[in-house]
Amino acid sequence: GLCANLLTMVSNFNQSNTNKQLRQQRALETRAKLVAACETIIAESGFDAVRVDEVVRRAEVAKGTFFAHFPDKEHLLVNLIGKRLQSELARLWGMPRPKTVQNVVEAHTPAAGFIGHDPFVFDLIERHMRVKDPKTADPIATAFYQHTQVLEVSLADSSFRKDISPALLGEGVQIFLMRAIAFDPRSPTTDEAFQNRFTTYLEAWLLPAL
Repeated sequence: GLCANLLTMVSNFNQSNTNKQLRQQRALETRAKLVAACETIIAESGFDAVRVDEVVRRAEVAKGTFFAHFPDKEHLLVNLIGKRLQSELARLWGMPRPKTVQNVVEAHTPAAGFIGHDPFVFDLIERHMRVKDPKTADPIATAFYQHTQVLEVSLADSSFRKDISPALLGEGVQIFLMRAIAFDPRSPTTDEAFQNRFTTYLEAWLLPAL
């Protein structure tokens, strides 16, 4: 009677939840395979070599499955690049507050090496870095928005200029970061060339007027 019906309802509900969890798990596993395949291609041949056909071949999934997870190749690459930028942000958060321009330059050199090592990566980042709405920003835009927040905190109560806010100081550092990386768009930047350019910009931007 009523008890049997309740038991049936509970059983059906549990089975539905189990099936849903299995579908979600399979979707996560498929997405991870696509990401791993893409990362392998990048490691072998660079970002510009990524093709959807090759990603699905290596991941051993149908092409339609790729588009069920990512609207296009660029969205996949934006997610991968955003993940790398987030790791750089985590590293910056863990560093002591900068006391000198050189501290700021050295802290940003690893990220600059990644952003500037490949013109394809730099162009993609430049197109996605601007944030219109943090709630709907993609992973690259989110990382750059968070970067300004990291800078605002790290530059507050510092020995740098006091005539403008830490938020504006941070925005300027980010602008000069990208300018220092993009100084010569014809070839990837080197750490030494980047540091020299970034130091020149930041000495003019961060240090108090004499």
